[in-house]
Amino acid sequence: MIIQCPHCRTWNRSSRSACRECARKLAPGPYEETRPCIECGMRIAADEYHPYGVCLMFKGCYNSELVRSNLLEIQNRSYVMGQQARDDHN
Repeated sequence: MIIQCPHCRTWNRSSRSACRECARKLAPGPYEETRPCIECGMRIAADEYHPYGVCLMFKGCYNSELVRSNLLEIQNRSYVMGQQARDDHN
């Protein structure tokens, strides 16, 4: 089967979606703390929250610090809204 790599658009004979070169670049090293997201390329930690909306924000600005600060603001605001809803319920 011939498949086109979604990252570099080269054609290869493989059952994997990424070519060997892109798979090597995207794979985390043995001592790396971060790895690139396959969808957007943003470097993320293994335990970092990274929904698809973050990919869209990163593709828009390519500034990971701005994206992380916006995501943190969203998480903090949703926490406050949850606390308010709980207090209103009680």
